[in-house]
Amino acid sequence: MTAGASAPEVVVQEVIDRIKALGAVSVRKMDGIQETVKFPLPKGLKL
Repeated sequence: MTAGASAPEVVVQEVIDRIKALGAVSVRKMDGIQETVKFPLPKGLKL
């Protein structure tokens, strides 16, 4: 299973729990690529 950055952690964990309930015997968390891209707010939305 993979999850994007916008996937809430609670949803990811619920899916993992369900997969385990269906018989998965192990779950392995793998390191992904650390992204450093930042998107600034448009000028009209800045405080």
